[in-house]
Amino acid sequence: MLLGVRDELDSDLLRAYSAAGAVHTLSVSGMHVGILFLVLSWFLQPLRKGSSYKKWVFVGIVFTFLWGYALLTGLSAPVLRSAIMLSVFVIGDTFRLSRNSFNTLTFSALVILVFNPYALFQMGFQLSYLSVAGILYLYPRLHWLWQPANPLWAELWSLSCGAVAAQVVTYPLAVYYFHQFPTYFLLVNPLVLGLSSLGLIVGMLYLLLYGVPLLNDFLLYCVKLSFGLLNQLVFYTENWPGARWNRLMLSDVQLLLLYGILVLFVVLFATRRKIYLWPCMALAFSFAMTKLYAYQQQRKQYWLVVHHLKKHTAVSFIHGRALHLLADSLLYTDRRMQELHLEQFWTARGIHQTHHTLVRTLTPFGQALCWQGKRVLWIRNPLPRRTILRSQQPIDLVLITNNALRYPPDWLNEFPVRQIVLDVTNSRNVAERWRTFCADRNIACYDVRTRGAFVASW
Repeated sequence: MLLGVRDELDSDLLRAYSAAGAVHTLSVSGMHVGILFLVLSWFLQPLRKGSSYKKWVFVGIVFTFLWGYALLTGLSAPVLRSAIMLSVFVIGDTFRLSRNSFNTLTFSALVILVFNPYALFQMGFQLSYLSVAGILYLYPRLHWLWQPANPLWAELWSLSCGAVAAQVVTYPLAVYYFHQFPTYFLLVNPLVLGLSSLGLIVGMLYLLLYGVPLLNDFLLYCVKLSFGLLNQLVFYTENWPGARWNRLMLSDVQLLLLYGILVLFVVLFATRRKIYLWPCMALAFSFAMTKLYAYQQQRKQYWLVVHHLKKHTAVSFIHGRALHLLADSLLYTDRRMQELHLEQFWTARGIHQTHHTLVRTLTPFGQALCWQGKRVLWIRNPLPRRTILRSQQPIDLVLITNNALRYPPDWLNEFPVRQIVLDVTNSRNVAERWRTFCADRNIACYDVRTRGAFVASW
């Protein structure tokens, strides 16, 4: 959270933050730069309100820390955006110049895109600027709806308005990229923001004052306490029923329709003019029709996919919206690997049931199965030299893994096979040998290592 180093971040903790809708706090972002600016402003208050010379000293110190921190954390798009915006803000506020928040936001985007036009297509850049634009536009309008007299309720309401304003404008893009939605973000985000802000403030003070005896121990204790409470909160939230909606899918057209609905609804909320209601309803109807069409297409789909996974074998059998995964024993238990490399494909196919019944026959050298009229033979254990395989009916797919057949056997010339697939668990030499053999005998051969996942659909 302080320096952007995520090497030792536990996968369970990352999943818990995702379920709580607080995964953005794990990345160095604009909030970190803003907190650093607040800490510096508090320390340097005499310079900020002093003479013209002192003001220039204040600007120089703030710029040094802001851009030094940005360089230290890797100059990501959110940090760059915040550093540029705060630089413009510091100059304008220190010397009493007029400023506009949207102009400042646009200027920072322009500066980044001039040096790196491809940043426009980066997920972090898009989410960062959308969230800030949403907060700038929606936060004052939401905050105006209720003015609690109690200071505690006022602070919680302020944090909730900020969380809602950022979530409303970014959730379509977040669903598009991550295929999930945290259901308790409104309840958890105020506490998450409070604890993470406290931890970041104390953490930055610790980085600045780590050489002071006793004080550094006290600050380190406060850092551990605040982040420990934060971790306990997100772990507790993950166990709530329905904490996260998974396998949500948006196509490019659906994303555009959803943002059209969102823009029209916000304009309707801001202007209270009914003229925006009808196009909003028309886009909502179009969005529903696209989802219904996709659902009907998914009900009729058949997929057989041999995935491209490093050191693992995985075959997805998809019938309608049901899935059976045929894989090695390690992949079955490695949920993290499935989420990283397989979940997105399953989500795109609309899968909502997993481990559908699949009849298979175990053999000494692997497995044989018949699925939707397709005969599949998985050879994963070495065959003895004199073993000869025979089949009365053609085999639609023979999957060879783990160098089970280092050399193509002679009996394959008379074996009725339509497709041979070699996954990445075979060595390059074995795959090359098989490709040459199949090319000479006009047998269809597919090497997953060189051509990507093998996909058969009908």
